[in-house]
Amino acid sequence: MFGGEISHSLLDLKYLNYLDLSMNNFKGTKIPKFIGSLERLRYLNLSAASFSGWIPQKLGNLASC
Repeated sequence: MFGGEISHSLLDLKYLNYLDLSMNNFKGTKIPKFIGSLERLRYLNLSAASFSGWIPQKLGNLASC
């Protein structure tokens, strides 16, 4: 199980296309906006990860054409 905050160093993973953060305890922190900047990400699972707040609008950038 992972918890705490998600590091901006994920942005260094230029070819990341699958990110599953489900079933972790982020203790009510907000979903980081920078996740929407992961250009190649095609799968994102945040279920049961104890995030709080609004879903960042930038996550809409992840939709594939």
